[in-house]
Order: sequence, then C-alpha cells, then structure tokens
Amino acid sequence: MRDAKDPGTIEMRFPSRVGRPSLFGRPLTAAERARRYRARKAERMRAARRAPARATEVGLLDELRSCMAVGQAYGVHRILREIGARYPIG
Repeated sequence: MRDAKDPGTIEMRFPSRVGRPSLFGRPLTAAERARRYRARKAERMRAARRAPARATEVGLLDELRSCMAVGQAYGVHRILREIGARYPIG
C-alpha cells in the first residue's frame, strides 16, 4: 500500500501466506485429505510388494506390518531380508 501524495514512499511488500499452497484453488476437506493419504499409502505398499529393492523404507514398513497382521510368513521374511540388506549390522 502506497501513499500517492508522498513521493518518498516506497511500495511495501507483505509476506506471502503461511503454509502449503492449495492444490485445487480451495482447501481440501478432512475426508479428501484422508482419501489422498490412504491412496499414497496403498501405492507405497504395492511398490514394496512388487519390487522391495526399489521401495521406500516407509512402504517396506507398511507392507511388513500388513504381512505380519495376516500371518504371511513369506512376505515378512522377504521384506526383512531387504531391510537387512539395506542396513547391515556390524
């Protein structure tokens, strides 16, 4: 905001809004945010299932939790082997 009558006044710059910019021109509802989160989580788990070597750590841990919940021993061992290969002890 600038005073047009005062030649010594410079244009003031105000800081931009705080937070992430909105994706669709409006804030997401809680249900929309949750839906997007669940979709990202499911995609990480699918990636861990398809190719554990290329999956993220978060995806591996989510898939490990899922395999343990249903008692899928082969999936648990496969994911633990990948985690062990990434983070060797000693």
